Amino acid sequence: MSVKDKEKIGIYIVAKFLNKEIFRKMHNLFKDKKLKIVTTPEVIKAINPDEWQNFLFINENDILNKLFIEEKINILGNVGWYYQQFLKYKIVLTAPEEDVHIIDGDSILNPSLSKPMMLATTGRVSYNKYSNFSKIALGDYCKKYSFVTNQMVFNKKILREMLDFIENHNEKNWMDISVDIMKDNKDSIFSEYQLYGNYIYLRKKIKPTHIKVFRRMDCVKSSITKALEKYELVAYEPQHATGALRIIRANILYRLGISLG
Repeated sequence: MSVKDKEKIGIYIVAKFLNKEIFRKMHNLFKDKKLKIVTTPEVIKAINPDEWQNFLFINENDILNKLFIEEKINILGNVGWYYQQFLKYKIVLTAPEEDVHIIDGDSILNPSLSKPMMLATTGRVSYNKYSNFSKIALGDYCKKYSFVTNQMVFNKKILREMLDFIENHNEKNWMDISVDIMKDNKDSIFSEYQLYGNYIYLRKKIKPTHIKVFRRMDCVKSSITKALEKYELVAYEPQHATGALRIIRANILYRLGISLG
């Protein structure tokens, strides 16, 4: 990655919690960048500014008011999940940078992924409900690849172009349209990463880069440094189901260097 690319890409970590170990490791990996953490008012209130001088903390409500959006998406359930997805698009649209790397707050990744027009896939096929949404919203979809890898490098101009396409000949904005699509089509789900990935794959002919991802670092005992020697991205997801068999499976896959998630 050239110095020019590094300078123009904004790195935004979207997090509900203060993941100290993850944030500090990300800072060590991106030493030349000031990482921007988009998080809740509660996290911002709780931090000690002297401890986090290398980071810029941004109140998520300053980008997309949660109470406002809750009124729109209450009908769908899982309000916090959809809010974070819509929030990521709003971050890109309001960021000063033209290229914006959005990273989930539970994830740590190789800086090599942070470059313009990077489209990553683990090689898995797309989830059917994500594909159905893309087909309705965009008129087309890519079933061959899943682009859900806990991160995405967005280009602001292209994202705006995609949303303009969705809004074309419609009096509603893209968020209202997305809610309507899911409300009227129970087998469709909005995915911020899959939708944008579909668009740049199909319309911009961007070739996907295959990466290895391990999403259950909470199930294995290994340093992040060692994990990043095997995988381009690792994540801690203890909120998902964890039992003896899942832990055994995660450890086997990790030892073999096989993607999980």
